[in-house]
Amino acid sequence: MERKVASLALAVATLGLAACGGQKAAQGPAAGEQGGTFGQYYIVSVSRPVGGTIRSSDGRINCGTVGGGNDLCAPVSFGWKVEAEITAIPDPELYFQSWAADCDAPGPTCTLDTSNSGADKWVAAVFNPPERLGHGNYLSPSAHAPRFFAFLAGEPGAPRCTTCHGRDYAGMANAPSCTSCHAQSGHADWLTDCTFCHWYPTSTSRPPTGAHSAHYGLSGPGAITGYGDLTTLQDAYPSAAPTEAPNAYAFGCGNCHPIDAGEHSLNGGSPAPKVVLYESSAPGGSLKGRNTATAAYDPATKTCSGAYCHSSGQQNPTFATTPAWDSGTHLACNGCHANPPRYGSGGVGTATANSHLQFSSDAASPWGHYAFVMTERRYTQHGRGIARDFLTGQTVYSDAAPITCQTCHFDTTDPSSTGPSGFYWLDTTGDYALLPNAWNYAYVCTACHSAASATAPVGQGRVLPLRHVNGSRDVQFDSRTGDPGASWVPAPSTPVRPYWFTQGSTTSAWWSSTNRNLVGTTSQFDLSPARYDPVQKTCTNVTCHMAQGNTSYTGTTPATRFEVLRWGAPYYVSTNDPATGRTTCTACHRNM
Repeated sequence: MERKVASLALAVATLGLAACGGQKAAQGPAAGEQGGTFGQYYIVSVSRPVGGTIRSSDGRINCGTVGGGNDLCAPVSFGWKVEAEITAIPDPELYFQSWAADCDAPGPTCTLDTSNSGADKWVAAVFNPPERLGHGNYLSPSAHAPRFFAFLAGEPGAPRCTTCHGRDYAGMANAPSCTSCHAQSGHADWLTDCTFCHWYPTSTSRPPTGAHSAHYGLSGPGAITGYGDLTTLQDAYPSAAPTEAPNAYAFGCGNCHPIDAGEHSLNGGSPAPKVVLYESSAPGGSLKGRNTATAAYDPATKTCSGAYCHSSGQQNPTFATTPAWDSGTHLACNGCHANPPRYGSGGVGTATANSHLQFSSDAASPWGHYAFVMTERRYTQHGRGIARDFLTGQTVYSDAAPITCQTCHFDTTDPSSTGPSGFYWLDTTGDYALLPNAWNYAYVCTACHSAASATAPVGQGRVLPLRHVNGSRDVQFDSRTGDPGASWVPAPSTPVRPYWFTQGSTTSAWWSSTNRNLVGTTSQFDLSPARYDPVQKTCTNVTCHMAQGNTSYTGTTPATRFEVLRWGAPYYVSTNDPATGRTTCTACHRNM
């Protein structure tokens, strides 16, 4: 009689749960059912569920929705001290809501034993669709997380989490604190931990969307510091060398998304992902703090504008519009800087000074740091090969090492992105012809570099992310002193130092020989002593500049004084330097 009363009470309780959630559970064991024997074994009986399956770990119980093929619903015996592990598995598009009878676990798996009670066991489970799911199983992430995201997205029928748990999820009245609950599983910072909901951008379980992996290539749940993070890869690896740090960018989420927590969907904002490129509260030294006040993401074209990350990088930068977020476009140097950087120069040492690529004073030809040894026709001597000497009329071998981004930005360029010699950084995508004149071939890399050439192939030089797009303009001269592998230069003039030019047999007193020597008729040297002062925008001990910064030379007249060269100093060719009355020589031998 006691068993019948207990079974009836449990059946009523189960029906109550089903009514609350919407589905009906079957009743308990039939009257007169065979029971277990105390101290030997106990019986586990199941009520056949609707909308799911009750299954034991040993497979002897596998009782599911009628017609589903899971028909092992008969009572099963277990040894007296043997645990019975029972799992509730919902049918497609349904969720486990709660247990009834002798299972009281908060999740879909419960364990039965005789340690607390020797009575036989009865198991019932309730399943429901999402819109009728009770709170009984919301400790189960499989049900909880989808409904929470549905709430954030404003889907019809989704629970209104903040109505009961409060706008800050700290709990109200009899609704518990979400934060306290998450803290029990080690996620007390769930509101500020981006990975709690979004995981990390390169997760294999949640594939990255659009260009996420290009902007954040690190992996692992500890890689992102939290909501509003404005860090870069260099912040994560402050003491690493460029080649030691991961070869991936790592911009904190706050660089593109809000740093104001009030703007997050968790706090009642828009359910759509928010891209906020300008916030007045962003620190001035951060990448976000360098964006324009009009920086924005265009959801129609999926492009960003006004973002410092996509700018010329100057003190007062020019800004580029990005490719569409989902275009898959890989940006080369000219995607932000032009190649080489060709923005206008505001004058010597100014915020907009530029000596990368400019016009000569007669506006006839370009000049800048792409060239190595300006010849009488003001184009680079690099790659000229067999040519006729314009002064003597003789056929001579004329060549020079290239000047690449690697020469002055050694810590930013990828040293593995080289040509056949394996020494010089190779990027042939530059456009150095600023005027449509007869000399343009001398400024176009592809005049010599081609896909079919083994000795002069094409290349798209890569950069290392550690110090690229970090908020500072890093100038680090190439300090290598070894053999450049320029075996194509005929002996005995084959250079064994990194920078060189042939037909360089001059012994002029004004060019210090401290860091320069001759091999045959090739003048060769390195840049190991070169330094750049970012405040004054000046270079010293740069051998390419010949006597510039040569403090041992004592010339004092305006025409022979060799001063430190400042960034943006103009190049005078046929127009006289107004300060000295000299012409071409002042390009390297006097500061303006």
